[in-house]
Amino acid sequence: MISKEDIKKVLVEWESRQFPEIKEREIKINLHPSEIVSLVGVRRSGKTFLLLWIAKNLLQSHSREEVLYVNFEHELLEGVDARDVRKIFETHAELYGKSVKYILFDEVQKVKNWKTMLRRLYDERKYKIFVTGSSYELRPKELPSSLRGRTVSYTVFPLSFREFLRFKNWEVKEREILLEERKGKLLKYLLEFLNFGSFPDVALKENEFEKIKLLSSYFDTILLRDIIEKNEIRNVRLLELFIKYVISISSFYFSATKVERYLKSIGERCSKATLLDFFDYAEKAFLIFRSEIFSPKVKDRAQYPVKVYCIDNGFINWVNPRFNENIGACMENSVAVELSRRKEFTPAEFYYFKDSQGREVDFVLKEGLNVRQLIQVTYANARDEIEEREIKSLLKASELLKCRNLLCITWDYEGEERIKGKKIKFLPLWKWLLRNNNL
Repeated sequence: MISKEDIKKVLVEWESRQFPEIKEREIKINLHPSEIVSLVGVRRSGKTFLLLWIAKNLLQSHSREEVLYVNFEHELLEGVDARDVRKIFETHAELYGKSVKYILFDEVQKVKNWKTMLRRLYDERKYKIFVTGSSYELRPKELPSSLRGRTVSYTVFPLSFREFLRFKNWEVKEREILLEERKGKLLKYLLEFLNFGSFPDVALKENEFEKIKLLSSYFDTILLRDIIEKNEIRNVRLLELFIKYVISISSFYFSATKVERYLKSIGERCSKATLLDFFDYAEKAFLIFRSEIFSPKVKDRAQYPVKVYCIDNGFINWVNPRFNENIGACMENSVAVELSRRKEFTPAEFYYFKDSQGREVDFVLKEGLNVRQLIQVTYANARDEIEEREIKSLLKASELLKCRNLLCITWDYEGEERIKGKKIKFLPLWKWLLRNNNL
């Protein structure tokens, strides 16, 4: 049980808290929702700052006593349960004599029986509720039936390239990009974005050593708090080796059998089932995600390997520091992250294409029953640097999937070409990342 004295300290801290500088993100959140608003995502992606941005905006029209903010990772709230939360409201009433109208709970999954608590608070119909969490359980598909239909969820990613440039106080003006100096600066920022990733605090650091130190600490925290502690992992060494290996193959195919063979070759005892569990835990910590083969058959999607992607390029290059050799894979990973981000406000799902001759297309975008777009990603500065197999694969997939919207994302080549009656558009990565849609 948490003591009332400790709760008072937490409440008084909030009362006197000064807001840090908060840079606005692109996520648009209704400040007066009828449902519980949950902000989920990988640690350090900016969920707390987004919650504080909500608080700051609410305080323009409400007193601080009416807006209750609690971070459940506060050291005085360790071991908190749902009954303690009731005590927080009682203590708040004693201190301020005012009713709470807005609840902002940071890392709510730290509360024992948090799902029951949220349902009870929602049913009281007295509060507007905003919560954050690094747990997959806050996503709509994972919520218990008692909370479904009562929650609207937003996934918070590390910065998009547009947000990244804003954090650098750098504005893109399309005409100015024609100037070599401005274009060079933009591509330099893109290289930084691909190399060190886009966690907000990492983006704000100027020193490369400090960026790497932050990424290392983020990885250790995610590993410990969101995977090891949550899933009671005993073989920590095996887990860390596995996750670093999976991150190092981002943009490539994952096979539990191959990973099992690799780990056994270096003397680690493991089973395929354990490795599949580890993969699942890393997904639920928002550290990695997958793309399946495009097929209407469930059997095919289960039988073929998945392609694995990491939530942030910084982790890829921290685990496997060979950026210059890996830039094509980093480009593809950034496209996958951006497509995942856009899934938050568009109905498109993405897959990869591969036929019996081994021809591959990186991304198949599907809306409903229709294939909307085929995307190939290649590290190329000029048309003659694009391998013909990339083009042939696009054309074959176009024929088989009945899709004429073909895009090849390059490093810095732009143009259009008609081949065998089909138009292929070539677009630089920076330009695609700065667009507000996929087309």
